[in-house]
Amino acid sequence: MIDFYYCHGIELDGNFMEHTCKRRENCKYYMEDFYRRYAGMLDRCESLVCFHPCRYFIPRREEVRVEKEMSGYNMF
Repeated sequence: MIDFYYCHGIELDGNFMEHTCKRRENCKYYMEDFYRRYAGMLDRCESLVCFHPCRYFIPRREEVRVEKEMSGYNMF
């Protein structure tokens, strides 16, 4: 029985070419550290690799914080 869905953050086009999903940061099913957090539950999960547009996309309700690295210089 499938209890959870998780997204790989990948979309497939009509030629089955992989592309990074542009909406993954706001996707309910995408979690960057999913394998680290839930490695013991993978048999109860179904992964999503979607065709564009993703029919499984559900926006997150909470705000997502994305940390970006500085490009090699300090501002101060």
